[in-house]
Amino acid sequence: MSGEFKIIDEKIGLLGATALAAAVTAIPTVFLLLTTQMPAVGVAILGRVVLGSPVYRYRIRRYAARGIDLETRMKQLYEHEQAQAAQ
Repeated sequence: MSGEFKIIDEKIGLLGATALAAAVTAIPTVFLLLTTQMPAVGVAILGRVVLGSPVYRYRIRRYAARGIDLETRMKQLYEHEQAQAAQ
């Protein structure tokens, strides 16, 4: 075992994989604790997700209608940020 894990196109080490696992378990735990203690917060978070998802999809379709490939654009932004960080 090499100690590296591949997620999407990025290799992360054991520490990164541990951090990812912690985040994946911590977020639902915090959400459950919030909703049991303060139901209004849970409703607000769920409302944001429920309302935000259609808006996000609409924006993606709007970009596509204008001929903008959002995936390519985001990859170019990522590459540009990596190049700037390397300097």
